[in-house]
Amino acid sequence: MKTALTAILTVVFLFPAPPVQAASKVDGTVARDSYSLGYQIGTDLRLKGREMDAEAMVTGVEDGFSGKTPALDQGEMNRLLTELKKEVVKARRSEKKQAVEGYRGEGRQFLAENAKVQGVTVLSSGLQYTVIREGAGRTPGSTSGVLIHYRGTTLEGQEFYNSRTGDGEPDKVRVDGVVKGLSEALQLMKEGSHWKLFIPADLAYGERGPLADRMVIMEVELLSIVDAP
Repeated sequence: MKTALTAILTVVFLFPAPPVQAASKVDGTVARDSYSLGYQIGTDLRLKGREMDAEAMVTGVEDGFSGKTPALDQGEMNRLLTELKKEVVKARRSEKKQAVEGYRGEGRQFLAENAKVQGVTVLSSGLQYTVIREGAGRTPGSTSGVLIHYRGTTLEGQEFYNSRTGDGEPDKVRVDGVVKGLSEALQLMKEGSHWKLFIPADLAYGERGPLADRMVIMEVELLSIVDAP
């Protein structure tokens, strides 16, 4: 029943269980473990709106646990569980699609409004920036090394990076080795400049990682041009 167990666990851990409203009395470690697993399965199926025959499920668990011959053909059970797993994958993809559309939509709306703000420069790539302080030094090229301080946040204001935390030392990076929006901005900045960047998702982290499909905001200080790392 390895295939069955894998499919069940896939469903069980897809969604977190809600808080227990009223505790039932369950004594003993084995009983508590068993109840917890059963409650998780039942809760998950309820949240997904799936029709469930609790009696048949309990019978299946008991038959499998005792090693009885299954009431259904093994091939049929494998087929049913494969279909169930497909439904789970489909649900995950649907949720991801909705999240992507939400993040992308929020980013587009913010940038459209931000473009109207006095002092905001909008580039043809979609990158937007404001100048906090303009420097008077040199401007790096795409392959230059630079020392920068920068702080990155999401549109909601959640900080995901700050070079001033930890040892507080600036980051030494190659201009073409950072996200596209930051790279583009660095090639327009002069040493000593301090800019605030509004970076569309495609110029930030694209479809990669925890910040996938999200626009980000970065405050960047270009300290100096150095040898490329």
